[in-house]
Amino acid sequence: MGRFFLRWVVLAVALVAAVFLTQAVLSAFDYDSGFRLKWGGEGSNYALDAALLLIGVAFLALVNATLGAILKFLTTPWACLTFGISSLIINALMLMLVGSLGIGFEVRDFLSAFVGSIGFSVINGILTKVLVDREDKDRD
Repeated sequence: MGRFFLRWVVLAVALVAAVFLTQAVLSAFDYDSGFRLKWGGEGSNYALDAALLLIGVAFLALVNATLGAILKFLTTPWACLTFGISSLIINALMLMLVGSLGIGFEVRDFLSAFVGSIGFSVINGILTKVLVDREDKDRD
């Protein structure tokens, strides 16, 4: 059960880092990023914002595990032809879908979703390898 919560927190941290990374990358090209956290503001309750972010991350994981997996399976021939670019597009579409609901974070345009999904995948992979896999090795 502890590993589940660790992975959940790792996903949330990866999403927050991906938001900042996307904003930094797109601002370098004078493009206003549409990938934002719903955090803070006037009269904001930070505990509620953190809970909504965790709920949004859980919903993103659920959508990726179900709808994302189905779409990746159905587009396997296209993925072979495009050397996996379709997988990046599907990840961006899943991020846009969940982000459009506004649960903890929001995504307004496809470019922000595309850059954000790449950053999210890379950061999540690194954090999972460092934190979650290390915990598995410690148990052995």
